[in-house]
Amino acid sequence: MKKFLLPIVGLLLGSVAAQADDVSVKYYKIGSTTATELQEELFNPTTNELVKNEDGSYTLKKYQNSIYDLKFTIKDNVLAFPDIKTPGLFVLKDKDGQNCRFNLTTIKEYKDANEEMNQILVDGLLYSCINGKLNGVKLKSETFTQTQRLAEYEVSIVTYFQYKTPNGPDLLDTRRDYGAVVFNMTVAEGREGVDVAYQTASGAELFKNSFSPVEIGSDNSFKLSYFAGSEAAVSFKVGSAGADGKAPVVFTAGVSSDDPDSYQVIEGATFSLQDASGQTKTGALAVKTAGSYAVVIEGSETIQSARYKVYIDTKFGDQTGFAVIEAEGPAVPKGRLVDMDYAVYSNPTSVYETVPTYVDMIDETTVVVYNFGRSGYNIPFTISGKTVAANPAEGGPIATAAIRVADDYVGTDKPSNKSLTVKLPDGEQFNTHVKNVDAQSNPSIYYNPTFTDVKYYKDRVDFHITFGTTKFVAANWSMPTSESGIVDVVADENAPVEWYSLQGVRVNGENLAPGIYIKRQGSKAVKVLVK
Repeated sequence: MKKFLLPIVGLLLGSVAAQADDVSVKYYKIGSTTATELQEELFNPTTNELVKNEDGSYTLKKYQNSIYDLKFTIKDNVLAFPDIKTPGLFVLKDKDGQNCRFNLTTIKEYKDANEEMNQILVDGLLYSCINGKLNGVKLKSETFTQTQRLAEYEVSIVTYFQYKTPNGPDLLDTRRDYGAVVFNMTVAEGREGVDVAYQTASGAELFKNSFSPVEIGSDNSFKLSYFAGSEAAVSFKVGSAGADGKAPVVFTAGVSSDDPDSYQVIEGATFSLQDASGQTKTGALAVKTAGSYAVVIEGSETIQSARYKVYIDTKFGDQTGFAVIEAEGPAVPKGRLVDMDYAVYSNPTSVYETVPTYVDMIDETTVVVYNFGRSGYNIPFTISGKTVAANPAEGGPIATAAIRVADDYVGTDKPSNKSLTVKLPDGEQFNTHVKNVDAQSNPSIYYNPTFTDVKYYKDRVDFHITFGTTKFVAANWSMPTSESGIVDVVADENAPVEWYSLQGVRVNGENLAPGIYIKRQGSKAVKVLVK
């Protein structure tokens, strides 16, 4: 049975050298391509070399004792053959285009010319049949260590055997059997994880770093296994940062939040860490949720997310300190906190929910709405086509403009059909979707919001969005404006200057390459061309 032992560093860097071992291969009769069960063994097992390639694929050398090397991949427990394009029966060929032939010894004994019963060596054309139902892998077992996942698979590959067997001194019978080539393999894969640092409140090293595997959930939560060298796992999410730049760490599993201001012992967990002298220290492990926090790593922010340094307030036996890791979290909301109203489209004054929402103007034409529609996404909108009224009515808008999702909102930051959820008064939830802005979007699959006019008043600017669904819902919000009807972006001459790329990533303003950047000072932002 094969074990691929992959160096952890090599795996994380994507540069794993090819490795090989031997596997025992068995050959079964299955009856047809639609068969789902193995029948009797047809041929004696063979021992074949199985190679783990640098690109993550595998090669079974001398497949069916032929000159052909069969390449396959296993991804998400699915078996695939990158070099075979024909789904039905197909004769495999060598690099010169010649048909390959298998060479196997039968388990069944046949009468030879001397009237003796013997197992015989047979050969025939080497076939593939990648649409056979038995093609696939079965995950037989998996175990985890701190640094590895060990998975044992049974691999089954459908084929077709056609060969001649003796029948008496002069006669030969032709046998035709659909078959399956079956072998077991155990793969040891390095687990993705992080280095965890341990320090005192003053920042001094408390223990040497340790490695912890990390799993990221669909809700952007982090599961940190083997926390502090123990057998325990803790799960958490990074919340939104406040005015002090700190974001809360919300524990979702592994740590009790019954008394957030006290250290809560993690039941059954014993930390095991080395101090500066290399001595291993052990003891009880406890976490204080209220003392845990995260701060944004400078230069890591995009419109959607930011990298945080997470400080988990931890008690190691009698010593207190922090377990420190880097993790992804939401972008820090900026701009003004405004009330976003959700109302029935046919009666926009009938507001059924008001959601406090951060709205920020990152330049004179782009508005970013944070956590739009409770989707978890921060959506940039572009304001264009402003028309100033010649004689505005008393109390009415002095200008109007169009609004739409920003044209350059593409790549990993786009919502990509992310569901938006709004609660109705009776507890029912209304769901819609933000339009996927790229050329491959299919409006028939999900609902698109319709953006109507932006209206500028003397004291505010109103934005209006309608979701074309069975429940006609409008989202409205307002931002204060100056007397001129232009959004009041107050320039604070004493505020530090920040520079961002057009994708919203903060950059160093002292060494900018030529291009267009966003210069932000206080609450004012402008686009600047750097030559």
